[in-house]
Amino acid sequence: MNSDVLPSLGRFAAGYLVAATIGVAAGTLIGLVPWLRRCTQPLTEFVRSVPPPLLFPFALVLFGVGDDSKVALIALGSVWPVLLNTVDGVRSVDPEILDVARSFRIRGWMRVKRIVVPAASPKIIAGLRVALSVALLLMVVSEMQGGTNGVGFRIRYAQRSFDTADAYAGVIVIGVVGFAVNLLFLAVESRLMRWHRGARGVLEGTRRPVG
Repeated sequence: MNSDVLPSLGRFAAGYLVAATIGVAAGTLIGLVPWLRRCTQPLTEFVRSVPPPLLFPFALVLFGVGDDSKVALIALGSVWPVLLNTVDGVRSVDPEILDVARSFRIRGWMRVKRIVVPAASPKIIAGLRVALSVALLLMVVSEMQGGTNGVGFRIRYAQRSFDTADAYAGVIVIGVVGFAVNLLFLAVESRLMRWHRGARGVLEGTRRPVG
C-alpha cells in the first residue's frame, strides 16, 4: 500500500494545481468582463451539471490511458467550484473599493492584483476548499477505472481478490490523506485571510472621513 500512496498524491496535487490555476485565472477574467460572462454562462452551467466521473471517457480519448488522463479528470472535475466561486467573488467586490482604486489611479493588472483578487479571496478560498474533496474523489475514481497503481487501484484490486483487510486499509489511507490535506489547506487559508484582512483594513481606512 505504501508504494501506491506517492503516485496518488502526485496525480492529486497535479490535477488540483491545474484546476486552481485555471479556475482562478479564468474566473477572474469572466467576472471582470460582462460580455464574456454572458457568452460562457451556458457552457459552464452545462458542464458543471455533468457528474465528474462521467468525464473519464472523455479524458481517456484526449490523453490516453496514462497518468495524463487521470490528472486531466481531476482537473476537469475540480475546476468548476473554483471558477464559479471566483466569478461570484469578483462580481461581488464592493463598488466603493473600486472607486477608491480609480481615485488613486490603480488600473489594469495592478487593480486586479491589489484590489479585486484580495476582495474576492474569501469566495475564492471557499471554492478551493470544495475542490479539494472533489479532486480527492476523482483521484480514487480515475485509479479504479484505468489505473495500474495508486490507492484507488489497490482498493479495487483488493475487492476483486476478496481481500477485505487491504480494501479497508486503502479506505483508511484515503481518509488520512484527506484529513492531512485539509489541515494543510486550513493553515494556508489562515495565512491568506490574515493578509486579506490587512489589505481590506487599509482600503477601509482610505474611505473614512478625515477630521
